[in-house]
Amino acid sequence: MRRNYWSCTKLADKIRGIKKPASETSLGWDIFESECKSFNSIRYWIAEELLDNIQNIIYYPSDKFYSMISYLVNRFIIKTHQLTSHKDDIKPGW
Repeated sequence: MRRNYWSCTKLADKIRGIKKPASETSLGWDIFESECKSFNSIRYWIAEELLDNIQNIIYYPSDKFYSMISYLVNRFIIKTHQLTSHKDDIKPGW
C-alpha cells in the first residue's frame, strides 16, 4: 500500500516553518535539513518524526490487513514464490 507521508504535507510545512522541496540533490537535502534544524529543531522533529510515527500508529491495522491479504493471495492463488518443473505445469515445446 502506497501513501503519502504526513511529513510531506502542507501541515508539516507550517509546523516546520520552512517549505519542504519536492525534489533535491543529496547536497540540497543536507542543506534543507541543516536549515530546518537551525531554524527550530523541535518543530523540525515534530514535522519529520512525530507526524510519521502518528501515521504509522493510525495505519497499523490496515497495513497488517493488507499484508495478510497479500500473503494469502501469494500463498494460495498466485504462488509467485513457487518454481514448478512438473510435466503438467510446463507446456509442450519448452
